[in-house]
Amino acid sequence: MSMEICTIMTRLGYGEEIRRWRVEKYRDGDRLENARRNDVTYLTSGSKAEGLTREFESDRDMLNVLKNVVCVETGIKLHTIPYDVEAYRMDTRVYPGH
Repeated sequence: MSMEICTIMTRLGYGEEIRRWRVEKYRDGDRLENARRNDVTYLTSGSKAEGLTREFESDRDMLNVLKNVVCVETGIKLHTIPYDVEAYRMDTRVYPGH
């Protein structure tokens, strides 16, 4: 029964090989987009990054990393950060989840 389920899932597009191919294609798309931009790095995340969903099957989760912004914890010396980078200090003494 397990082999039958595996075969069916592969035919539906959820096999290991097709998932690896999807992951590679989403990464290629990220690389192409990042080559055009110098202020943000885009990273596909979630089910698309794992190759679980097709292009239009679900939403696309993206992590946008701003290159000129850094978030630091309390205790980091801010004068070590370049002046063209915006620095935000997190207060880690707050209740977890806030």
